[in-house]
Amino acid sequence: AMQLVLAPPSAVEPQVTPEPTIEPTAEPTATPKPTAKPTPKPTAKPTPKPTVGPKPTATPKPTATPDDPLANSAWTMTGLKDGDGTKVPLEDVNVTAGFSTDTVTGSAGCNTYSASYTATGSAFETGDFVVTQKSCPDDVMAVENAYLTALGEVDTFKTKKDPDKGLTLVLTNSKDDTRLGYVPAKQPR
Repeated sequence: AMQLVLAPPSAVEPQVTPEPTIEPTAEPTATPKPTAKPTPKPTAKPTPKPTVGPKPTATPKPTATPDDPLANSAWTMTGLKDGDGTKVPLEDVNVTAGFSTDTVTGSAGCNTYSASYTATGSAFETGDFVVTQKSCPDDVMAVENAYLTALGEVDTFKTKKDPDKGLTLVLTNSKDDTRLGYVPAKQPR
């Protein structure tokens, strides 16, 4: 019988267990640090400006500003009713009122006077009067006193075109018992 000869162990080619190919551990891709996203500042929505119609083109200041039609005008008084509603006879007393942008000055008949004033819409108001101290005949002084008292009491003004007299200015108080009427002063030529 054939004897099975076992080859010495060395002859058997040792089966080389192939070294497990260690895949190079892909370097952990550095997880990108979450870039701290700058928290977007809430965009302050520009508060929409209330659309005010087309910008009024800055009109060069006309001599009389629209809200103060009296500015830069001069008037001569034509009629005066005092606080009792009594018509004061003017005789030949010349009473005038000249308005700048914030001051009214003129002749009260005998003395000259000036005061600050405001005229907006139809509201009219004067400040304290500064009056010169001349003395004149009694009838002139009576008109002057009545005029200055009335001018301090009126609180409304209106200008209107009168078919006969042309433009007129009327100052009244709320009770309408004090009333001053004027026409434009004739400009000295």
